Amino acid sequence: MSISEVNSVTTSADADAAEFVAGFRRLEAEIRAVGEQELEPINLDVPSAVATVLGALPEIRAFRGEVSELAGFDLLHFDRLRDYALALAHTHSMYRAASGPIDGLTELAEEAAELRDTLQSDAAALAKRRILDSGAVSRLRGGNGYKNIAIELAGLVGLFRENWASIEGRTAIRLEELEHAGRRAQELLIATGLREQAPVAVNAASALRQRAFTLFVRAYGQARRAIAYLRWDRGDADDIAPSLYKGRGGRGEPDVVTPPEAPPVQNPQTPAPVASPAVPAGLPGSSPFVSSRG
Repeated sequence: MSISEVNSVTTSADADAAEFVAGFRRLEAEIRAVGEQELEPINLDVPSAVATVLGALPEIRAFRGEVSELAGFDLLHFDRLRDYALALAHTHSMYRAASGPIDGLTELAEEAAELRDTLQSDAAALAKRRILDSGAVSRLRGGNGYKNIAIELAGLVGLFRENWASIEGRTAIRLEELEHAGRRAQELLIATGLREQAPVAVNAASALRQRAFTLFVRAYGQARRAIAYLRWDRGDADDIAPSLYKGRGGRGEPDVVTPPEAPPVQNPQTPAPVASPAVPAGLPGSSPFVSSRG
């Protein structure tokens, strides 16, 4: 692959990521407004569900005109379905990032521990020659855990810098090594703090993802109901708007569509007439989105 092709792929990936973020931003207020009592359980693979809906959207949108004539159907289920899918994909990425391991934490801690041990050894030698305060050196020794390693390393770097005029030329440590050690101590301290806050971040990301999922499955479920109603006689509704739960065993499919009752057929040889949305609510052939109860 050439450099230009690599750049093209990178640019495309960045554009896709930006599109997911944009979809989330357009719906963020609506997503955050979903109440706890409304939440749907996440009982399917999110990336697969998003891919299914995005792949089916072109065919689903072809029926927008017919769906708009269905009494009681909210067209926002059609018009926002793509954004619901994009927003769910973005919140799923946020959840994965929050719940995954902090990249390179173990390697960073190992490097920081090695730097600390080196500085402690040099500091002990300088304290023995009374160039550094032995009490200050002893207080920066022996801690366990990532946070203690970071704090001790930062403390040793500070001790060397404060006494650099007396130390320079009497130790193998160079000033640029101290600067490098100081950066590593800071990076380890930040990474450790992020790890400690991870449960809070995971809970927040999980709640946001579930809210986005709730809007997504509800909107797609309504879209499938509309397509099933319009295409009942053709029998191709599942080809146009496939089930998100197809092939799953166990519990019944949450998005299974029950089509409206067809009008009675007087002559078995004559096809049943197509149901009209104009039929009063509650009667055979009426819109599935209108209730007969007042």
